[in-house]
Amino acid sequence: SGKVLLAGGLTSGSTYLASAELYDAGLGFSAAWQPQIASASFDASARLVLTGTGFRGISSASGGNGAQDSPTNYPLVQLRRLGNEQSVFLSPDPATAVSATGFTSAPLAPFSGHSVVTVFANGIPSAARFATGQTILTTRDTDGDGLNDAAEFQLASLGFDMNLSQPALVNAMFSNLNLAQPNLNGAGYYTASQIQALNIGTPLLMRNPANGQFKLTIGMEKSTTLQNFTPFPFLAPQTSVNGQGKIEFLFTVPDNAAFFRLLPQ
Repeated sequence: SGKVLLAGGLTSGSTYLASAELYDAGLGFSAAWQPQIASASFDASARLVLTGTGFRGISSASGGNGAQDSPTNYPLVQLRRLGNEQSVFLSPDPATAVSATGFTSAPLAPFSGHSVVTVFANGIPSAARFATGQTILTTRDTDGDGLNDAAEFQLASLGFDMNLSQPALVNAMFSNLNLAQPNLNGAGYYTASQIQALNIGTPLLMRNPANGQFKLTIGMEKSTTLQNFTPFPFLAPQTSVNGQGKIEFLFTVPDNAAFFRLLPQ
């Protein structure tokens, strides 16, 4: 709304304050002119749909060519992600008319997390409203490669991208797992968080009782079929320890579809 909320704080005597104050920055507009957002949601086509009032303001801006006036009477709609402060102004959907009570954006790329949306009409901002990122659906296949968005989002650690068509990668997984939907846990694949909670086969850390030293041994294997895996060795020239004390292994893969797995050795 343009107002500033001050909450808590300390006095000069270092006494904690349990109070709040609302400061009006004085943007100088009538409350009747301010656009209001009643609802903000994403539809099945990944468009942000807004309802409310005052979206067209009380006058129109000019997009004229000098001799003629071509009013561009639609609002500016800003979407700002709370997780990283990324901000974008949304274009209206060309197939849906903008009205004083409704705005539909052009389709957006899927994202997760929470955002706030603000409507500006005649330079006057609405109060911001929460908008939750599009639901990543099992019924939607954005990139058209045969694997739904929800599955590709969950399998991102294996190289899947729901915005990038990867038919060779998808076909390799389906043909060898022979499942209607992928269940990589059942095939022996785990997310990073699952690996941290599991002790698969050989322990990752081995202790030498003679000298008390611990040894961490990890090997990597490669497969293009998800059935037969061959060792993919960490070679000395490509393996290093970075400034954070973490091991880095740089390599290139000529295969069109390849899977990798880390195993305790």
